[in-house]
Amino acid sequence: MKKYLLSFLMTFAAIAMMAQYSNRVYLCGPAGPGWQTENWPMYTNVDADNNPTGTYEWVGDLSDGQIKFLFGSSWEPAYVATVDGEALSAGVHNMLTRLSGDDADNKWEATAGRYKLVIDAAAMTLTVSDGTGLDDKNGDDQHFAAALPATIYPIGSATSYGWNPASSEGIDMSAEGIYDGVVFLKAGEFKFLHQPDWGAQYGPVENGEIISGAGTYTLCKPADDNKWNISELIADLTPYHFIVDVNAGTLVLRDTSVVIPPCTTLYMCGDAVGGWSFDDNSIELTSEDSVFTYEGPLFDGEFKFFEKKDFGSQAWGAVAAGTPVTGSGVFELVKLSEDNKFYMTAGYYKLTADLKAGTMTVEYSTALENTEANKAEKLFIDGQIVIIREGEKYSVLGQKL
Repeated sequence: MKKYLLSFLMTFAAIAMMAQYSNRVYLCGPAGPGWQTENWPMYTNVDADNNPTGTYEWVGDLSDGQIKFLFGSSWEPAYVATVDGEALSAGVHNMLTRLSGDDADNKWEATAGRYKLVIDAAAMTLTVSDGTGLDDKNGDDQHFAAALPATIYPIGSATSYGWNPASSEGIDMSAEGIYDGVVFLKAGEFKFLHQPDWGAQYGPVENGEIISGAGTYTLCKPADDNKWNISELIADLTPYHFIVDVNAGTLVLRDTSVVIPPCTTLYMCGDAVGGWSFDDNSIELTSEDSVFTYEGPLFDGEFKFFEKKDFGSQAWGAVAAGTPVTGSGVFELVKLSEDNKFYMTAGYYKLTADLKAGTMTVEYSTALENTEANKAEKLFIDGQIVIIREGEKYSVLGQKL
């Protein structure tokens, strides 16, 4: 019963495909653009009402190799040859419709030359003739004519998704042709797909382009299976802020990651603010634009920022563990995958943590000179942490007691 049902569904799908023709099909294979979809489209002719007729034409040069025809950015459905390896010779060739991975994946075998190809979807035929002396069909639209995807999907051994497209988390388009997001990387290879399935991709101009860290790298919609290589990075996953700019043909990596969506609450915690207890010592900061400010006294000791009152939540801190802060300056602030904290020298500070820019700006107050006499002292009084400075008592929030 299942066999007959499957046969019926495939026949129904084939009839539906013939009744409603697409605006284009795509030539793919090593004889043309390589095994990537949407690179070389064949546009349909239209009738008086501007409806697709199911007749597709293409004129251009092919090299030695195989070809078949796809309907879009997936491997199925497709038009394939009746016999695998059938020579792409002059004349009329019958076609089969490949609807699933269980169907025959037969390709035509082309020899280098100039061709005119005409697909008649109603008759299920491919007519091949000599294209010598004919202008290219589709002109500049032959390459990269497909609409930009709304989302792209990182994939590869350098990502946490491996080579499983279905598991990849997408990066949405933030502006026309620009995709902006955070990806965790480790040593390995990666590229981007147009959908969580095999098909159209973005990759480097040259396969194996080395990613050595933050910087600008090439980006294109390659004909071959081009991937970036980041084997020089450490084995642990490290967050990078990606800006994929299709218009400029660039992939920009930043060591500091943006916050998507914006973070509105942040908690300072650590010995520098009284201890490692969210209930007793943490300082809650709020913001509407992911820029947080704290002004007040800090102890000698370490601290970092947390998204929630939870040590397992996302944290922001220093590039390297124990990064010293001894006065005013601008420090790199990163979305942590490791336990890297800032080490503060006791004093009175104004801190501005800009999560989008990836910076912590420090202003040391000269109103209280950072001498031994003026350094803050941390004491437990009646079960509470109290800061003693110049004989005055302050709470961990800097309020005078």
